[in-house]
Amino acid sequence: MSVPVYFADLSTTPNVGFPEKISLLLRRAGVDQMWGANDYVALKTHFGEKGNITFVNPVVMKHIVRTCGQYTDRLFLTDTNTLYMLSRGEGIGHYHRAFDHGFCIATMGVPVVIADGLRGTHSEAVPIEGGRHYSSVDVAREIHDADGMVVVAHFKLHDLLGISGVCKHLGMGCVARPAKLKMHSSVNPYIDAEACTRCGKCVTWCKREAIAADKPSGVVSIDENVCTGCGICLTTCPSRAIKIRWNSRDRDLARLQEKIMEHAAGVLSNKRGKTVYLSFLKDVYVNCDCEAHVGSRVVNDIGMLASTDPVAIDAACAELVNQRPGIESEYLRDPLSTDKIRSVYPHIDWRHQLSYAESLGIGTTAYTLERV
Repeated sequence: MSVPVYFADLSTTPNVGFPEKISLLLRRAGVDQMWGANDYVALKTHFGEKGNITFVNPVVMKHIVRTCGQYTDRLFLTDTNTLYMLSRGEGIGHYHRAFDHGFCIATMGVPVVIADGLRGTHSEAVPIEGGRHYSSVDVAREIHDADGMVVVAHFKLHDLLGISGVCKHLGMGCVARPAKLKMHSSVNPYIDAEACTRCGKCVTWCKREAIAADKPSGVVSIDENVCTGCGICLTTCPSRAIKIRWNSRDRDLARLQEKIMEHAAGVLSNKRGKTVYLSFLKDVYVNCDCEAHVGSRVVNDIGMLASTDPVAIDAACAELVNQRPGIESEYLRDPLSTDKIRSVYPHIDWRHQLSYAESLGIGTTAYTLERV
């Protein structure tokens, strides 16, 4: 049985503007019947990394807050600390980054709460069933304690998952640092010795001390027994000498997708029927909002979608991207490809995460797209 996914394009008229379309999408998805006035509702979003401008901006978020705030008095904006130690790697820096990008109680009208605390360790162990990797997962405490959620995603491509939408927001963005460490433990990069300039930045940035430079020669290496696969070295290397083992990691990438979906199941374990999802198909680039460098656009702006099913809305977003004419670039060589995601990341089976999520009962890939 298919579920509805509601779609609105980005065009406006004198009578129907962007705010009205957002409100209409959320109401069609049932947000007006979802919570009680005293329910704590977490509005999960991404505050953007330093230098990044493709996250859902605070003007748009303000419209979402206004609509959802009509149905609960206890709405709060939230995200969790990142595994890598840049500006959002701990609570204070994360608050400052949110403020710098326009997210605070003065601008939003609701408080900003970092859901896993100052050091990313505040969590609640939640049992799950049917997973291949975990029997319990560590959900960020303030998200776990909320009665409901609004998950707002900027849909884009991702260099480990193929796609990044609401399911990744749930499974990676709603859990504490210990959970992130567990998920990334099978994804390890390597150093291209010929490209390495021996600048030492990766050694400095690696908080796990998994990267070391040989003192006599300066040759840098990664200890795979210590590396957690967090990926911080990939973003700090100025010469792009740290690379992913694409050919040998297909199995590990599938495992990572499965682990993220198992965590998503844990996040939703006490929020079924009280969570709504909103995705923006705008600024669809090849890289994640966790990076300042997002690469090239894959397609032109498409629209925004809402649903109560996280799997269905991600499936709809991916299919809309694949249906549109692509923008040729160094990343997308064939703009007419019927699977632009796989064209950009040929070694990633992005559909696997959705089918695995479906097997866990998180949602369904069978949907009906309804224009509003």
